[in-house]
Amino acid sequence: MRSPILAVALLSRGIWVTAQSSGGPSNVPTTNEFLRLNGGKVAVLDNRIYYDGGHISQRGYATANHSSNTMNATLSIDLSRPWTPEGVAINEGAKPDSVGTWSYQHIWSDIEAGELYVWGGGPYYALDGLNVPQKLWKFTTSDDTNNAGNWSEVNPVLGDGNLLERTPDRRAGAAVSTATTGFVFGGYSVIGGEVTPLTGYISFDFATGEWEEHSDPDAPFSKSGTLLYSSALWAPTFGSEGLIFIMGGMETVNADIDPENLDFETIHFLDPAKKQWLSQETTGDIPDSRTRHCTVGVAGANGTYDIFLYGGANEEPATELLEMSDVHVLSLPGFKWTRLYDQSDGEGRFEQGCAVVGKRQLLSWGGSSLSLEESQSSGFARGDRNPNGLAIFDMSDGEWKTRYNPDAAAYQAHQSVSAFHTQEEFDKVVWSSDDVEALFAVARPDPPAPGADEEEGSSDDGKPKGSKTPVGAIAGGVIGGLAIVGLVVAFLIYRRRKSRRPQELEALPPPGELEGKPTPMSQYNNGHYGLTELDGNALSEIGPVTGDPYRKAHAVEVHGESAPYVQSGVWTEPRELEAK
Repeated sequence: MRSPILAVALLSRGIWVTAQSSGGPSNVPTTNEFLRLNGGKVAVLDNRIYYDGGHISQRGYATANHSSNTMNATLSIDLSRPWTPEGVAINEGAKPDSVGTWSYQHIWSDIEAGELYVWGGGPYYALDGLNVPQKLWKFTTSDDTNNAGNWSEVNPVLGDGNLLERTPDRRAGAAVSTATTGFVFGGYSVIGGEVTPLTGYISFDFATGEWEEHSDPDAPFSKSGTLLYSSALWAPTFGSEGLIFIMGGMETVNADIDPENLDFETIHFLDPAKKQWLSQETTGDIPDSRTRHCTVGVAGANGTYDIFLYGGANEEPATELLEMSDVHVLSLPGFKWTRLYDQSDGEGRFEQGCAVVGKRQLLSWGGSSLSLEESQSSGFARGDRNPNGLAIFDMSDGEWKTRYNPDAAAYQAHQSVSAFHTQEEFDKVVWSSDDVEALFAVARPDPPAPGADEEEGSSDDGKPKGSKTPVGAIAGGVIGGLAIVGLVVAFLIYRRRKSRRPQELEALPPPGELEGKPTPMSQYNNGHYGLTELDGNALSEIGPVTGDPYRKAHAVEVHGESAPYVQSGVWTEPRELEAK
């Protein structure tokens, strides 16, 4: 058993030293030299996936105290072309020191503007430093051949005071982006050597720059209102502005109370339009409670939405550290869990970054798959069995793949999951409240039309898939067909009248009068929202805690030297933006 408060002391003893090679460590070592990548965050923009922050270890490079080094670049991978984890080209965008590189930071994606925001975080090893500048940084993508981007400092609209004065250092919160706003729930701060779990949440409006701190005393996800090492996911299918789901994690208050994992038996979610918290019990093969896992979401057929949960660790003091490799799916609107990939089928992994890529693939990047114990064979010091820390899971097939396929067919729920995408299963749901039922009633699943089970595209093996006609297209076709029938009938009547009374020429109805015009429908359903893979006066601070709420001694280290595949990216010096 190990208390999170002991983690700082353990970190100071987790030493792994090797002889230094000539030159310095690389941000993109060769596949053979790579060991581990951990503590960063991922996001998808403009057909590229980005990895920012964290630590990396590689063969031959370690400091006197740690077997890993800070990741001093923003990495990215092209998602428009196929690749394998062994041979992928990883772009390296160098960062100036002013931007800073932290672990357990928070990343938001403004999909429409093609911009990323990074805020919060701190040193991977708690003893490396305590005070972190509270700055919000924006990364803007560019279309040049090197896929370079630009970083600039953003001054949020706070009303009074500034970000540094009003908002304490916040790390390891649950970060998530909607179409318009970035959120961070929970987390902890390290100020003056004291670790303080935080309650409430923060929101940042991408368009207006407005920064809000919400004390949120009614947050139901934990008894204390604290939330650490959790995952938040936005499902745009439901509600007027989508719903934000809080998935797992842990709560901890002080050194006298052991941390407690949050279960998945009841799922808590926020309606951002109303700022209203709601909860719903789940059924099925409910996953074990865990922290440091990842979640992604993807829209399915007929108004359904599936949330994928991968990996994580059980960090409760009463149990030995258990790393997990299972993949579970929560089917909405039925709130039914399915175990899609079994725990015994793979190596456990936690603190990985995840995102939906190529329509139906979950990309896992980085993470640790070894217990962080006080041994040289643990953490960053031992190589990742995933080449370059990359792994690809086909969410439709329910299998790990050896290559990324940008031309894969659109997502279709695995048969073990789609079995719950029926009206019969939906009718079995015992709703927690009328408000919850009303949110999901509009998404009542209907059986798909015969022959509509597949969408055009190719599977991972390159074989063509069948075609699937969208509901909107079917509706449009039916209405259009009726319009054509109407025109034919009108024309026959006209001919008949003309033959009987040539002197009376009756005109056909004006063009468009009989045309069927189906109501256009749109929704965010590309699966890229929900990555993974998000408070001042409004912030509640719960008694200072000495130490760090890590369950493990993060003695994980990163990989060795190797030449980067591609070096690109231009970082600009931060500039002050005018508050809106």
